[in-house]
Amino acid sequence: MKRRHGKIARILQTASHTGQNAAMVKTRQILLENFDEEVQDKLRVRAEDSRSARNRFERMLMDLTRAELGGCADFDDDGFNLHRLPSPAGGRGGGGEGEPDADIPLGRYELPRRSGEAHLYRIHHPLAQWVTQQAKSRKLDSAKLIFDYDAYGTRVSTLEPYRGKAGWLTCKLLIVEALGNQEQHILVAATTTDGVVLAEDDPEKLLRLPAIAQAAGLFSDEGNASLAADVESRRTQLLREIKSIDAEIEGGALHGSDVAHAARKTGAPEASA
Repeated sequence: MKRRHGKIARILQTASHTGQNAAMVKTRQILLENFDEEVQDKLRVRAEDSRSARNRFERMLMDLTRAELGGCADFDDDGFNLHRLPSPAGGRGGGGEGEPDADIPLGRYELPRRSGEAHLYRIHHPLAQWVTQQAKSRKLDSAKLIFDYDAYGTRVSTLEPYRGKAGWLTCKLLIVEALGNQEQHILVAATTTDGVVLAEDDPEKLLRLPAIAQAAGLFSDEGNASLAADVESRRTQLLREIKSIDAEIEGGALHGSDVAHAARKTGAPEASA
């Protein structure tokens, strides 16, 4: 039964992401109407997971924007008020190299938008594009970070064993070609000076904590070997997952075509443009 539900889920995913024609949409609707309660529950869980992921990326975009805009904007829980555009002179940007486009409007930005007068802030907005590019192009030298766990305000149980510990943390940009598209992934890895590797997403959690940056000082090579090994392990695992997803999508495309063909053969109605 689980295998059958997984196959149906792949068919639905394919119907919504490949083809995008009226027949596929109609076929998807027919399948949904005939699902039993258990399958519908699974689909609702998938939708909730998607919303949770979207909210997480929205928070990440806001955090990045706050860091890049600095004193050019005032932030609150719902968004920010942009007073001026960043520029080397500290005035209004002119759209030159390294500056945001001067046509970017000042005022209120929200994500998601809660008031009609606010600008909708999203990843494809010119300001968000500039913020992202600035962060990606910045050269980051080695630095010493002192994380303040108590100032975070929320308990992160998996990080508690590392309180009072020291070590190394690194971020790597991985660019992958998948199904004809370029994907960019950030690999974050960390290890303590006594060789303990932070597991799963704990390195990313660590970067959410408030921190004070200081000069790098002197670093010994001890521990860096285990850090490099963990980076390679995470890279291998990510590539394996991407390959698996690609294979599933390609297989789902065939299943989706079969479903649409079956719907036409059995006389299922197709919406007309």
